[in-house]
Amino acid sequence: MNKELREVLSALHEACARVARLSGRMSWESVRDDEVHELALAKAIELVGEMAYQLRGGFPDFVAAHPDIPFVEAATMRHRLVHSYDTLDPRRLWLTATTSVPKLRRQLEPILIDVGEPLS
Repeated sequence: MNKELREVLSALHEACARVARLSGRMSWESVRDDEVHELALAKAIELVGEMAYQLRGGFPDFVAAHPDIPFVEAATMRHRLVHSYDTLDPRRLWLTATTSVPKLRRQLEPILIDVGEPLS
C-alpha cells in the first residue's frame, strides 16, 4: 500500500475518532436542542465524508476491493451536509455519529494495523 493511501486511510480513521469523541460528550437531546452541538457533529461527520470522497477519487481500486466498507455512503453524506445545511436532520446526524461512523472506524482498523499505521 502506498504512503498516500495510508495517509488518507489514517486521516479517515482519525476523523471517525473525532466523531466518537464529540458524540461521547453529547446526547441525542443536546444535538436536537442545541445548534452548536448539531453543527459541531455535522462538521465532524462532513470531514469523515471528505476523506471517503478523497479515497473514492484517488484510490478507486482500493474502494472497489473493499465493497463492504461504506466509502460511497460516507461521501454521499458529506455532499448532503455541505450542500443542504438548511435541511439538516439532527436524528440522522445522531444515528450516523453513533452507528455508521463507529462501524466504519472498526472496518478500517484491521487494514491500518496490517500496514503498520498507529490507531488513534
